[in-house]
Amino acid sequence: MPDTRVEMQTALDIGGPVVQVTKARGGRVYELGHVEGKPKVPSVTSIVDGTLRNYGLETWKRQHIERGLEAQRGELLSGRAINEIMTASSDEAQASADLGTEMHSIIEGLLQGEEMPVPEQLEPAVQGWLKWRTEFWRWEIQGSEVTVYDEALGYAGTVDALWYDPVDRRYIVVDWKTSAGMYPSALMQVSAYAHALEEMLFWQRRLTIGTKKCRAWWCGSTTATPRWTASRTAPNPRSSRIGWSMPGVTIVGGQPSRAASP
Repeated sequence: MPDTRVEMQTALDIGGPVVQVTKARGGRVYELGHVEGKPKVPSVTSIVDGTLRNYGLETWKRQHIERGLEAQRGELLSGRAINEIMTASSDEAQASADLGTEMHSIIEGLLQGEEMPVPEQLEPAVQGWLKWRTEFWRWEIQGSEVTVYDEALGYAGTVDALWYDPVDRRYIVVDWKTSAGMYPSALMQVSAYAHALEEMLFWQRRLTIGTKKCRAWWCGSTTATPRWTASRTAPNPRSSRIGWSMPGVTIVGGQPSRAASP
């Protein structure tokens, strides 16, 4: 089976062409067609997944297996029963991933002004998103599923939605999540996106030295009632300061260290 190649729209139409290459054996890279030699750079998600150990996911899978074994205590297990116990968590994880994909499609339709059918299971998540959109009504959508890249560091990724705040005069990168909590991988992901966008704007001379200003937002919606909002300074992938604020529906990337407006 051949690799899948898709030419992507770049954020704010800066640079390009950029081709997203999904490998037949798994994994994803981006081909930077505007750079000499058309280098292939890894995706942000592949870097994050290969860097951070997902302890939460490991614990969740282990608990799944333990519950399955406990339910069969004292029984002689067949090979089929063992396989079902061992793969139950993967099946549920795939079902959750499918829900996330469906939620992304609904949000994409809503951003386009379309009427979208919403399954009952996703109604709380959509309500949370609508509440978030009402709160940040002044933001202007600049594009969805747009690619950002950093030539110097050698990575690229696709941003779920790119916005512009005309009052604060800054761009906001947004990644939709359907998980119930905030995880380091999500923070690292949007921080990398924000940094890449900064670099793209800087080298296109849309921002000058000392005025690079960008915000990274992780907007979480869950199938339960949204519980909290968390803020994070995120001008670059190394940012790590986290602070908690009032109840809400959004995880917010805070002010970068350089505060001058473009």
